[in-house]
Amino acid sequence: MYSSDTGRHSEPHFHADHAERGVVLRIPDLAILAGSLEPRDLKRVRKWAERHQKQLKACWDKAAASRPFTPITHPDSDDTDN
Repeated sequence: MYSSDTGRHSEPHFHADHAERGVVLRIPDLAILAGSLEPRDLKRVRKWAERHQKQLKACWDKAAASRPFTPITHPDSDDTDN
């Protein structure tokens, strides 16, 4: 999530990048707004986002208000994936 990006896309969203590809997902329903990932990677990102949806929305709200926010654990370091 980029605090400078809240005006570019008006909907609450976050960015996920992997292997030189990237996707922008809408937070409420995890729909793709832009970009693409391999199906396996997209599934993993969506699974992670479902677990962190409230945190993602809270970060979005802070970013939209130009307030600092704490980054959420990266999927590769999230132990709940095992």
